[in-house]
Amino acid sequence: MKYIYCLVSLCFAVSVWAACPLGEASLAVKNYGQAQQFFKGCALIDNDAQAQYALARMYRDGFLPGAEQKLQTLKYLRFAAENGYGPAQYELALLMLDFLRTPEGQAVLSHHSEQLRQIKMQRKQPLLQMSPLAWMLLAAERAENKWFYTAPPVYVAEAEQALKDAHLTPFHLKEIQMQATQWKQNKLLHVARQIMTEAEWQRFFPMPTEPAAASQQQDAFVAFVKNKLQNYTLYK
Repeated sequence: MKYIYCLVSLCFAVSVWAACPLGEASLAVKNYGQAQQFFKGCALIDNDAQAQYALARMYRDGFLPGAEQKLQTLKYLRFAAENGYGPAQYELALLMLDFLRTPEGQAVLSHHSEQLRQIKMQRKQPLLQMSPLAWMLLAAERAENKWFYTAPPVYVAEAEQALKDAHLTPFHLKEIQMQATQWKQNKLLHVARQIMTEAEWQRFFPMPTEPAAASQQQDAFVAFVKNKLQNYTLYK
């Protein structure tokens, strides 16, 4: 259980976000088409969470109208949320909850899930099933539990309140904690594989089978990755 608790109480780094100044400049003068082009470059090529979030908000607010406006909003919110960006996690949770209230919204979510499945297959990445409140739980984490990019406090407070208002049963709370834990576990391994050499990786894997030794090794692995991240300014 120590391993699970460790993952529940920490959020793993996925990237260090850079600004997308050309997109921001274009948005400031209301050149939305040009802003879209710049933000897409930062979002898809640089995997920049702020650019992904900016695109999602532009679609959501109608600055980039189109037949798939809702799908595009969901897609870019999901990208930013998967990058650990707290505001995107919070807004994705709210949007999913809103869509679940109507048959039309449920159809949009179903289409989004299929679209996401295809994207993950192309990228050879696992597709985790994340409920809206699992994203809300991640958004509610305190800054001291995040290694990467902290959400503005207002989002943390509002996410905490949303979880309280949901009146979760112990069973439901455990379910979303398990989803959040799985998300973090995958992110940790994904990040570690990008920044660790093969020799460093082999220091920790395969993990011991004996529980106490495995727990100790897991703690050492987390500490090693966290320390190594301090030497990186940008990675995807």
